[in-house]
Amino acid sequence: MQPLKDQLYSRHEIKRMAQAVAQAKTDFDEAAFTRRVHARGWKGLELKQRMRRVTTALHEALQLPYPEAADVMGRAASLGQGFVFISCSDYIEVYGQDDLDVSIPALRETTKGCSAEFAVRPFIAAHPDVMFKTMQRWAKDQDERIRRLASEGSRPRLPWGMGLAFLKVDPSPIVPILKLLKNDPSETVRRSVANNLNDISKDNPEVALRLAEAWYGATPETDTLVRHGLRTLLKQGHPDALRVTGCDSEGATVRHLVLASNEVTMGQNLEFSFDLHVPEAITVRLDHAIYYLRKRGQYSRKVFRISAGPCHGTQHITRRRSFRDMSTRRHYPGEHFLSIIVNGRETRKKRFTLKG
Repeated sequence: MQPLKDQLYSRHEIKRMAQAVAQAKTDFDEAAFTRRVHARGWKGLELKQRMRRVTTALHEALQLPYPEAADVMGRAASLGQGFVFISCSDYIEVYGQDDLDVSIPALRETTKGCSAEFAVRPFIAAHPDVMFKTMQRWAKDQDERIRRLASEGSRPRLPWGMGLAFLKVDPSPIVPILKLLKNDPSETVRRSVANNLNDISKDNPEVALRLAEAWYGATPETDTLVRHGLRTLLKQGHPDALRVTGCDSEGATVRHLVLASNEVTMGQNLEFSFDLHVPEAITVRLDHAIYYLRKRGQYSRKVFRISAGPCHGTQHITRRRSFRDMSTRRHYPGEHFLSIIVNGRETRKKRFTLKG
């Protein structure tokens, strides 16, 4: 399978970027830009390094004062969508941090091509008061891409993004934005709010739980947002997160946990089944956990969701878990464990062996 960096930065995608910039600035030299992008070392660059190469190639090919270049980036981003257009907002991050009057409107425009969630973060770190006032305005924008930027860009722990340590300590500047967006008509925006809430829960669980308790029960969409926003706490079996989402009842039992085989070959699947018995109707959050054997002989528990919702009676449930190596997880041969978790409480547990 073609690496992601080659899919996102194929020659076709670079050409699309060049064409969009040429529409925004008619004398733009597409050929010179493309040569600069694919200059020596391009193949060895990783994803974000390629993003920055495209950004610097744009700068070298445009040869414009920053305000004019920022205008071109905004117009180009409105002409095409896709990951390659993230360099339009990256351009604002690299060259525009000393010009807020130009850069703030430019971030708003460039997020239309590909989200400016990474580019906005240095501005938040350097100018928090100005940026949070701006992002509250963005949260009311008619364009859902702008509203999403207000939430996604202000996440305390945005993956791949610059850290915002002060928001991990005190997330209160984010709260007004999330309150404005919790009932957003766009599922994409609501999911961003949930991701932001989950980030907050990792450092300030009491803040996340207070918001979740105020929001839960309002609408089915908000309930989905809250459950997703508390997912880390729910996987940890946090009693208050379980209570807020109605998953703190006892009474459900797991019976007949069966592994298809007690041995799993590396790269294959662990297949298992069990019966869930619920004598009285309650809300049940059902997870399974794998205790992964690590390189040094220790164990690391990873929780995976199965289902969540009202349950009554007996259900037969079958699942599988892949043991194929991924970029985020390597597997090591030896003894592993599977457990079933009901409303935060670990019930049945089985041992199995992973073979190399």
